[in-house]
Order: sequence, then structure tokens, then C-alpha cells
Amino acid sequence: MQQVIIDAIDGDLAIGRSKGDAPEIDGTVQIQDGAARKLKPGQFADVRIMGADEHDLFGLVADSD
Repeated sequence: MQQVIIDAIDGDLAIGRSKGDAPEIDGTVQIQDGAARKLKPGQFADVRIMGADEHDLFGLVADSD
């Protein structure tokens, strides 16, 4: 699980970055259910990483138990 700050909403995706990633330099975390979860830029979210490519991570908002 990664804590992610949301930078933007793009369609159904929320686009964010982890605390180790610099904006516009490093890859992003693309949160597939971010818009459905009503995430907003500047908000933090716990994200379960489900996959990756050479630059970006892909995940879903982690449910709090």
C-alpha cells in the first residue's frame, strides 16, 4: 500500500504521486477508481498497487478495515 497525493483527475482516473516522486519528473500513480471515489487534487489517499509499467504504477483506493 502506498500513500499518494492526488495531482489531477483525468476522466475516471485520479493521477497522483507517492512521497518519493517529484511532479513532472518521476512516474505517476494512476488510481483506476479515483474519480468514482471522489478524490480531489491535494487530497491524500491510501492506494493498493495492482500493476506497473516502466514508468507508472496502477492501483485502486485501499478500503479501510
